[in-house]
Amino acid sequence: MTRHVVLVGLMGAGKTTVGRGLAEALGWPFTDSDAAIERDRGSTVRALADEIGVEAMHELEAAHLLRALADPGPSVIAAAASTIDDPACRAALSEPGVRTIWLEADPSVLARRFDRKRHRPRFGRAPASLLAEQAREREPLFRSLHPVEIETAGKDPAEVVELALARIAPVGNDATVQLGVVFPQTEIGADPGGVRAFVEAVQAIGYDHLLVYDHVLGADVSNRSDWPGPYTSDHQFHELFVLFGYLAAIVPGLELVAGVLVLPQRQTALVAKQAAEVDILTAGRFRLGVGLGWNYVEYEALGEDFGNRGRRSEEQIEVLRRLWTEPIVDFEGRWHRIPQAGINPLPGRSIPIWIGGSAEAAIRRAARVADGFFPQRPLEGGWPATLERFRGWVAEAGRDPAAIGVEQRIDVSGGTPDDWRAAVEEWRELGATHISVTTMRGGLDGPDAHIERIREAFEALA
Repeated sequence: MTRHVVLVGLMGAGKTTVGRGLAEALGWPFTDSDAAIERDRGSTVRALADEIGVEAMHELEAAHLLRALADPGPSVIAAAASTIDDPACRAALSEPGVRTIWLEADPSVLARRFDRKRHRPRFGRAPASLLAEQAREREPLFRSLHPVEIETAGKDPAEVVELALARIAPVGNDATVQLGVVFPQTEIGADPGGVRAFVEAVQAIGYDHLLVYDHVLGADVSNRSDWPGPYTSDHQFHELFVLFGYLAAIVPGLELVAGVLVLPQRQTALVAKQAAEVDILTAGRFRLGVGLGWNYVEYEALGEDFGNRGRRSEEQIEVLRRLWTEPIVDFEGRWHRIPQAGINPLPGRSIPIWIGGSAEAAIRRAARVADGFFPQRPLEGGWPATLERFRGWVAEAGRDPAAIGVEQRIDVSGGTPDDWRAAVEEWRELGATHISVTTMRGGLDGPDAHIERIREAFEALA
């Protein structure tokens, strides 16, 4: 979930004015870094810079931003221009839950504003040349955050606020709900160019995350008249972890989501290693959704037991979390033995594990051990009753239901924008924290058609 929206840009770009308007529209508190420092130190930014020096001033600004981002939020923050130079600030701005907006502006236009800004620090040379130099030096740093980019030239602050709202809060202007896209596995094709074009469009349009389904093998059903599942050997699936390694370099601003990995048919230690690598390459923009699957042929071919997959998966989750957080693991369980070994490098955190399922046992498991839940099909009584029971089981496990995410998929392969909006609103009222739109099984032909549909969906839901 988005906890902080941070505005960055050169001095004079309008971060304070736009930040106030954005905070008012979201109903969130607003913090202006310079104003907060002036209040804390009882002096203007200009006087402080003269008193302690520019470098010390920049350290003060960086420390203030880091404190603000450490707060659980939510908040809108106008960051001091210098904070982008600080590696710790850039790392914090890249954390999940932080949305960065880069207000782009012409340095020559900004320079003319400084005649009216007496509280600004004194410059050793003309503002125009200084800001032009800062623009050249800082533009790569701004872009490294993969921010929402808004060109401010010719726009009044209210217009910039509206543009920002459309990009950071695509679901009814509620920035606590993240909007993603389901990767059209079975219809995207095998051309790397098509894959790249689609995921780049997902990021450019403004979606928060990309969710990918998982299957390793498809069964030949020509002699299986009672085949239970929707996929066969005719359906294409890109291998999830290899795909994520490719996407980490192409769309580093997107959160990548396994939704879901069929965990019990894979070796646990290998999944821990692969997931850790994805988490490192995405700078922590990764969620591992897991489920039990239904394809018994796939289990048999991969050498795993289909019959005990539910009970075994819970021990797998325990092992995964230990391997991600302990350099050396000594574990003896019912299905796993790790004799003082570990993965390296570690991901630096316990990667969020979400569970998908529709059977009551799977939903209870999600309530006990998962960081989030992918609802598949409702229990008796429909979705309101199912979610109520799920949250009751979370509380029974001694956990906070508000801390457990819920993500549902919305079909936009057909229907109308009004249908899509109604579905989103229904799930938002049910307490969804994440929503993904899916375009498969609607007769869309090739990457371009899927791109056009996710663009239409974003415009309808913004």
